[in-house]
Amino acid sequence: GRCRDHPGVTVRRGAQEREATDPPRAPSVGDMALLAAALTGGVAEGKTTVLRMLAEFGLKTASADDVAREVLEDPKVMARVQSELGLGAPFDRDALRTIVSSDAAKRRALNEIVHPEVFGRLVESGADVIEVPLLIETCIQSAFSRTWVVWCSPQEQLRRLAMRLGDQGQAERLVASQLPSKVKLAFADRSVRTDRPLGSVQREAEELARSLVSR
Repeated sequence: GRCRDHPGVTVRRGAQEREATDPPRAPSVGDMALLAAALTGGVAEGKTTVLRMLAEFGLKTASADDVAREVLEDPKVMARVQSELGLGAPFDRDALRTIVSSDAAKRRALNEIVHPEVFGRLVESGADVIEVPLLIETCIQSAFSRTWVVWCSPQEQLRRLAMRLGDQGQAERLVASQLPSKVKLAFADRSVRTDRPLGSVQREAEELARSLVSR
């Protein structure tokens, strides 16, 4: 299938084909191949919980979303975003999110500004495991040493998200807009299922941690 916001990229299991229309990759992406495992999964499937468990088992962890938020708080980055996307001032992240959600060209422009900054900071972090929610959608799984997918049943995912948002309809729309976990699992080296007793999830997380330490 085609990667979201990268119209010239086709994803295949274990490889990525690139076409002449692809946007250039950040130079630092390839540097991550031997540095980190990527942890991914859908919304409300337990990524943050598993990441915390991995940290408790002694791994150094980082979150791409957290780093992206830091990048968007950098005045130099925001000045460039404002200039290149033709945005008025002042504006906040909520306004930016609304704009890029409805304009694919501006979304790509934002990604071309933000992603290299995020990758650079993640490389500098020296993390063993990095949480990357849109790993498969943005076609960057080959930048990591291995891919770990956190998942649960669609029914449990929807239940959790509806509880979090307080709106069943909104939860259904959000889940429907995302790449299904069964697709992400096709790219997984290992997976952790979170709609099981906590002890079971902890054991699976510990196995992941041990597999990384023993590499």
